[in-house]
Amino acid sequence: MRPFALALLLSLLLVACNRHHVAKFSYRSTPVDGWESADSLIFPIDSLPADGRYALTIGVRTSSAYPYPFRTLALSIEARFLSQARYADTIYCSLTDHEGDVSGKGVSVYQYSFPVDTFQLHRGARGTITIHHIMRRNLLPGVSDVGIRLERL
Repeated sequence: MRPFALALLLSLLLVACNRHHVAKFSYRSTPVDGWESADSLIFPIDSLPADGRYALTIGVRTSSAYPYPFRTLALSIEARFLSQARYADTIYCSLTDHEGDVSGKGVSVYQYSFPVDTFQLHRGARGTITIHHIMRRNLLPGVSDVGIRLERL
């Protein structure tokens, strides 16, 4: 029994010593039958816990119930932090492989993660991250959720 308890304690310590700290992890649902390009998803960032470099990752979930007519999803991302520079960029999210097969993880809902950029942010920083799609179709079917993960490195 003692070796098991020691192994359990050691594994808990290793998990607790992770240097990365998630400051914000949030998803917003979109109408799966059609996300309009004018519908911006806004993620408020409230009072970061510490100074440091933060990595922004975008998460996308798609539904197999609605076949979507695209292989790549184009998203416009704007990050504004009070008293700091504004960041704006477009990311192209590949949703299929070269044969056209879904590349996300899952069965009926597919999960994707796309790294965006890193930012030097200060303790207590506040702001917003805004995301909307910039596809040619105004109404985009099949996307069920879009989210962010802001993690201190």
